[in-house]
Amino acid sequence: MATRRQVLQASGALLASSLTNATAFAQEAYPGSREVHAIAAFPPGSEADIFPRYFSENMRPFLGATIVVENKVGASGNIAVNYVAKAKPDGYTNS
Repeated sequence: MATRRQVLQASGALLASSLTNATAFAQEAYPGSREVHAIAAFPPGSEADIFPRYFSENMRPFLGATIVVENKVGASGNIAVNYVAKAKPDGYTNS
């Protein structure tokens, strides 16, 4: 089970990464017609899963796009980190 500190760090990282990556080197209108993927390192339905879904739902009106929360569980969050690290660096996949 995730500690309160881990949950707050993950939710803060999700918020910060979604705000900073959006305008880094945009060559097209962000987010355009594509959906944004938020990666959560927690199992779906858990207490820690509430925060990424809450922040994603509240960011949706500002981005004007669909935000999909994907749960990549296991290895103390390393599976989620590796998934995001190997994603295309276009700002559509955030941790």
